[in-house]
Amino acid sequence: MTLVLDPPLKAGSRRVAVLSETHVTAHGSGRGLWATAIKTPVAVLVADADSLHAMDLRGRPLDTDTLEAACPGLVARMQAIP
Repeated sequence: MTLVLDPPLKAGSRRVAVLSETHVTAHGSGRGLWATAIKTPVAVLVADADSLHAMDLRGRPLDTDTLEAACPGLVARMQAIP
């Protein structure tokens, strides 16, 4: 599993992005090779000039420090959009 932050989008004075889990698996046999991939959203992040908030898909708040530890650079990417 890997956490990935989709590109943040600007919505008025706020920036919004989705954090997703991705799973990629390769399979092989004597007759061929194939892969499967799954991308599942796990959180929505909303940033403005003064704050960054994260919530799960049910609207419950999530700790941004915990998300940053799991997906380094997340906070910087959310703050980088003018």
